[in-house]
Amino acid sequence: MEQTGFIQGLAVSHRHQPGAQSPAHTPQAAFYLPLSEATQREAAELLSVAGQISHHPALVKTLLPPPEVIWGLAWRSLTPQGRGEIARLAGVDEAALEPVLTQAGLADLVSQILERDGVAGMLETFRRLSQLGYAAVQASGASMSPFIQSDEKLPAAPDGNATMRWEVYADELAEKILASTNYQDLHIGPQLLDARASAWNRRSLAMVVGVRGVVTDVHGKPFIVRHSYAEGLTPEEMYTCVVRARQGLPRSMCRASRWCRRCKSVTNHPV
Repeated sequence: MEQTGFIQGLAVSHRHQPGAQSPAHTPQAAFYLPLSEATQREAAELLSVAGQISHHPALVKTLLPPPEVIWGLAWRSLTPQGRGEIARLAGVDEAALEPVLTQAGLADLVSQILERDGVAGMLETFRRLSQLGYAAVQASGASMSPFIQSDEKLPAAPDGNATMRWEVYADELAEKILASTNYQDLHIGPQLLDARASAWNRRSLAMVVGVRGVVTDVHGKPFIVRHSYAEGLTPEEMYTCVVRARQGLPRSMCRASRWCRRCKSVTNHPV
């Protein structure tokens, strides 16, 4: 049985019919395996999270909980009590934690735990940290305000249609918005913390309360989106953004397909 890409799931034997094949279900796929003990053991070693990390320890960096767990841990890390709890569960000194626990910081922390405690110990600590994150989210009552807005005084928009000025303005707005650390603000605090904890959300928040800025329209020409998502886009702005996003989907799929083919040619394993 060949090693596969990283898949979350365990091989489980279902002996409902003698001689039947056994499905090992994951959220993404089902694998049909013979019922022999050796094959089931091999599947657990190669298809399980523990098996994959044992063979490829670098994959631990991809072992990340859902976004709400990351937010919850970041929220807990804002208080001395929360930081102490995270440090205790992870078995590290509080000084080893970032001022705000981020996704990148959590990945580094899990890597350290793997080196110290092995795969089984790391997965157990990962489970406990995830439970703490879920509990923190539930207790916080955080949500997105229908009146989301920045508490910072934002610069005025430029006049005219100079795309360079609008690009600079969009970057300036984003920097101003994301510089705030007022995570208790009812109008934007939870989203500021989300952007701090997960780097890929920084651009999204800037577009929600700032401006989208300059995009390329369906004809390949620059187009200025002058409004935030909170303000609401004009019909022309919305259609320009949507069409370009839909065009980007097949491009992303093509790039992913080429990447898989390159991996297969290098490793001689199915991807």
